Amino acid sequence: MAYGGQFLKITWQFTVKSSDEIADTSLNYTSAPGWTGAVAALAELDDTDLADMRQAYVTEMMDLDHISWADYSVLNSIKVAAISTAGEYLTDPLVAETDTPSDGTAVGVLPQSTVVLSLRSGFTLGKGNYGRMYLPHTTLGTVAETPFANATNTAAIAEAGAAFLNSVSATLNAALTATVFPAIMSQAAGTPSKGVTQVAVGNVTDTQRRRRNRLQETYAFESLA
Repeated sequence: MAYGGQFLKITWQFTVKSSDEIADTSLNYTSAPGWTGAVAALAELDDTDLADMRQAYVTEMMDLDHISWADYSVLNSIKVAAISTAGEYLTDPLVAETDTPSDGTAVGVLPQSTVVLSLRSGFTLGKGNYGRMYLPHTTLGTVAETPFANATNTAAIAEAGAAFLNSVSATLNAALTATVFPAIMSQAAGTPSKGVTQVAVGNVTDTQRRRRNRLQETYAFESLA
């Protein structure tokens, strides 16, 4: 199976205080069907562009009062890679680290908790209509005596998620010759890449078990009488 064209994969990279664990979350950007310009596009980006996209994650979404970002989670770098139709690097990726990492402030957020941006193409038939962006180490507040978030909060996060994607798109398109857009990339046969037209946020905090499993656990023991 192959993707319908080349694309840029943008990855926000996190570390975890007092641990060797890492986490990341990504978006894909492409151009017209069958695009072959990912390497040329990557060469047009610089550290300032990457820094702007890294900071957009914080200022557009994480600074909201409606989402809790763990105080042990640190966003310290961003990577942009040119990806082939086979899903492989076409050349060395660009990586930009910062001397002033951003971290969360919320206490008590479980490492496997994640708020998810559901990326929608607007299509319902065929494959490759939906994508997901998992936001590491985040959680939604819940309404008293329910497991659900307030509808006002989820609406605010969806709005912030759309603003974030628009900000990343603006940075890329200001720097690149090609016009690119956030895309849902599918390797299913005959499925073209589909542009993201809408962001949705559910009212239940999701889980990524692999983030919990990567933490080395220390046990406390107590013997019975």
